[in-house]
Amino acid sequence: EPLKESLGQLTGFFEEMRNQGFKPSADIISAGLIDVDEALLKKIPALKAFQAEKLVLFEKLHKFNDKPLVYVKSFWRQEYGEKLLGLDLSAEGTYEAANKHLGLTFSKADETIAADLATTKEAEFLQVKKNFPVLTMERMAYAEDVLVEFSYNVYRADRYRYHVVLYKDR
Repeated sequence: EPLKESLGQLTGFFEEMRNQGFKPSADIISAGLIDVDEALLKKIPALKAFQAEKLVLFEKLHKFNDKPLVYVKSFWRQEYGEKLLGLDLSAEGTYEAANKHLGLTFSKADETIAADLATTKEAEFLQVKKNFPVLTMERMAYAEDVLVEFSYNVYRADRYRYHVVLYKDR
């Protein structure tokens, strides 16, 4: 039975999983300050929005009940990302940590969801074959209208569903 995430509410992975009664965890693959160069911007044009020369990148594998669910590349504005580097992000989500330790409250996020096929690297982390169906979710997250984080998330399509309720006059 795939997990369902309700769209329309801004939550981090850990909060979302706990709300559904699962045990979230994360393997930190890498974390550190990176240069935003032409090659990176060509690969991930969304990062231009930061107008920054350096960002902090967290590369993670999110799990629920110890099962791999989503491969994450999370790019943070340097001033916030550097403070998060000292924390244990395997047991709490970056949004929770940013809120608790940096006093950051996320006000909105802009998300794009698409279908794709797992690359060799993504497949390895998600424990599936290369070209396995995945859902990709790109999210720009803002605190008080300042862009704080851009994340690129690759979900195993067999373990994940998005759910959205639509209202006519909102």
